[in-house]
Amino acid sequence: MTPPDDQPRSLVDAEVRDEDWDDQDIVGMHFERVDFVDVDLTGSRLKDCTFNDCTFRLVRFGTAALNSCAFTGCRFTRNTFFETTFDACKMVGATFEKCTFTTLVATGGDWSFTDLAKAEMKGSRFIGVRMREVDLSGATVKDGALTGVDLTGAILDGADLSGCDLTGSDLATMDPTTVRLRGARVGWMQASQIASALGLEVVPD
Repeated sequence: MTPPDDQPRSLVDAEVRDEDWDDQDIVGMHFERVDFVDVDLTGSRLKDCTFNDCTFRLVRFGTAALNSCAFTGCRFTRNTFFETTFDACKMVGATFEKCTFTTLVATGGDWSFTDLAKAEMKGSRFIGVRMREVDLSGATVKDGALTGVDLTGAILDGADLSGCDLTGSDLATMDPTTVRLRGARVGWMQASQIASALGLEVVPD
């Protein structure tokens, strides 16, 4: 079921299974309560699309570019994100389970209340993203970036942020005793926050 221009621009209460949508431009489509199963979106370009309460299983997002798309209350299970880019996308309330992330890049947008617990995202980068109350417990973002990210209320217990660029992000609610931070990059004010959270008294030189 390839989505050509002459097809309806919305799909509701349906299943899309075993489809090849690779290397396509998909613009302005609306999907609601649609199950995507074993769909190939490799190299596709999605812009201004909305997905409400959709599920994605075994979907291949490799090198796909998503721009100004909204995924609200969606569930992702065993999907592949290889060099996938999200630009100004809304992922509020999305849940990721047993997905493969390889150098994913998200710039801008809102990933608040997203469940990324135990996600393996080594080398992935989130830049200027709103991630309020995101669940990153047990997640790995080693050698990646959470730069200029709003992490207000985020759950970070057990996360591996070693070697990660954290500059400009809100770390006020992070408990540094429960997070791996070796080699992470932070600014002076963030370092002061972390020291205070460890019970140290920070004084002027």
